[in-house]
Amino acid sequence: MLFLLAQTWDIWTNTELLLDVCRQGDTVYMATAGGLLLSDGTSILRSYTKLDGIKSTQVLSVACEGGEIWILTRNGIQYRDGEQFRDIPLIIFGDPEEVLEARRIDRGGNFLFILGKTRPTALRVADTVEITFPPEIGRTNVLKVFGDRVVVGGPYGALTSHVDSFFVFSAWDTLVTGREVYDVDTFRGDWVFATDTGVVDTFGRVSLSSTPVSFLYSRNDTLWISALRALFVLDSVGADTVRIRRGDIRFLGEGFVGFGYYSDPSYMHGLGIYRLPDLYRIETGGLGFTSITGMVELGDSLIVCGKGIEYSCAVWPTRKTFSFFLVNSMKYINGYLWIGYHGTGVKAYKPDFSDTITISASEFGDFRFVFDFAGFQGDVYVLAWNSSGSARLFRVEDTTVVSTGISGSSQYLLHSTGDYLVACSESECRFYDSNLQVYGSVGIGANVAYGSGDSLLLGTSSGLYVVSVSTLTYSGPYLAGRNITGLWKGLDGSVWVADDRGIEVLDSSMNVVRTFTPSNSPLADLPVSNSPYFPLRYTLLANPDKNRLYIATVGGISILTSPDVVSGWERASLVYPNPARRGQTVRVKNCPVGAKVILYSASGARVAENDRCEIKNTFPPGLYFLAVVGPNGRKVYRLVLTD
Repeated sequence: MLFLLAQTWDIWTNTELLLDVCRQGDTVYMATAGGLLLSDGTSILRSYTKLDGIKSTQVLSVACEGGEIWILTRNGIQYRDGEQFRDIPLIIFGDPEEVLEARRIDRGGNFLFILGKTRPTALRVADTVEITFPPEIGRTNVLKVFGDRVVVGGPYGALTSHVDSFFVFSAWDTLVTGREVYDVDTFRGDWVFATDTGVVDTFGRVSLSSTPVSFLYSRNDTLWISALRALFVLDSVGADTVRIRRGDIRFLGEGFVGFGYYSDPSYMHGLGIYRLPDLYRIETGGLGFTSITGMVELGDSLIVCGKGIEYSCAVWPTRKTFSFFLVNSMKYINGYLWIGYHGTGVKAYKPDFSDTITISASEFGDFRFVFDFAGFQGDVYVLAWNSSGSARLFRVEDTTVVSTGISGSSQYLLHSTGDYLVACSESECRFYDSNLQVYGSVGIGANVAYGSGDSLLLGTSSGLYVVSVSTLTYSGPYLAGRNITGLWKGLDGSVWVADDRGIEVLDSSMNVVRTFTPSNSPLADLPVSNSPYFPLRYTLLANPDKNRLYIATVGGISILTSPDVVSGWERASLVYPNPARRGQTVRVKNCPVGAKVILYSASGARVAENDRCEIKNTFPPGLYFLAVVGPNGRKVYRLVLTD
């Protein structure tokens, strides 16, 4: 329990992908792929995530009524109770998938209406009784509430009923038939429908004839339309449309349009939330993607890249975005941040972005898909693929690359042990010496590698292996059958593993001693992508100096700060420089957050104290003792100070 109380979490998620909006007066609630956002229509005022009790980072829909806020997530329906979110246990006639794979909720009258996986249903709010729709209303594409009317649309056209009579089929009126309906709104006093053959009103007038239309939104005598991967406007049905902006649209309504892609949790690309009618972009401060392929911490900033489209890299905590197109890998080597793109070459940035190296895709010949980097013997090496899945190893020379002549099939991983360059495919890892000659190989195909002394940890799609670099012998698999994408060895010898169930912590004997999952912790989601084409890798990044562990998942970045991250710091810490000249600052490596240092003279008198893990030499030369007092331990070092 003490350990749990010591933990703090933060979550950085995909709030760029808008999925639904509702309004309470001037307050706007936005359902996104990364949580629920509270907005004033111009900026984001608050973000609700799993830290606030939301069961999933993916909020699919939101409904507002009389001060109530209801949300639909991948884990069911909840309502806001104060500043927390409470579960609504729904049975839906023994099929929980109706809610778990539902698409939309809306409030009207006494009911919360639910567009389920295969059929619509409703919850009577007063007593939480579930009420079914008439069986004649089958598969439904859209369900909306307009005042005291509920409207559904599907292959049968569109029907409407009073919100308190929807459970009686005779109470339903036909609005349109003969067309499949995907969305509905009111426009200039009439109903309008998004159909598979254009925009249609009840008079039979058509715009965008023979064109599938996905969303409609009416405001101030203007009809906004999503069709043909673009946003259109229309001032009267039957008239010509005007295209405003290109882009796939995931939501249109309540004064906002959200661009992006949504196919499954591994492929959610947010391309921005825009206010209508001026198309002002709302800066959410979140990620624009869920497929994360690289994390690097530089100074106080965490830089994350992934399968974004317009903004494929983002910086936490400033929330700035940069770079364009799909990123396969990102690493910090030789003072540059190296980013490998999916078909468009390589860019390398200085930490302050003052200098950039660009290597075009044409420099790689047919091998245009850059998958990994490694620094080895002072050089930067690049592993790139061609369209058939063959890989080739290149070396960077100034602003271009040269082939090393080393090729293979389906090589994902490049890693440097210092003495050897390791390239791993689906079936083996080969070790190359400083002359790029084969030193040996092991019959293990790896997703991710982590080096610690002579040991090389290899995470595979079927477990964890520990390889001796000197002998190329190995043990394992540990966590057999698990798909492992992240590894880190703690200061106390524990091994942290990100896999398809969450985070496992193993002791030095490789026994599981702790587990973090999305259900027992604020972990955003599982750290494993289901995609064989763009698997998540390097999903763990540790900073012992800050007691911090970054965990990349398909739901975003979970940031764990806990003394447990630096358990064993006493054995792994180091005081430097030692001896220290006058004016130099003595620092403690692997010093835990919250620790302080106390300087004692050789006779044991307390000389100075600092609540940070450093102290400046302004003292007479001589022998001193520096005590480091951390949250879970204390260590004393002999320290020599000189002029």
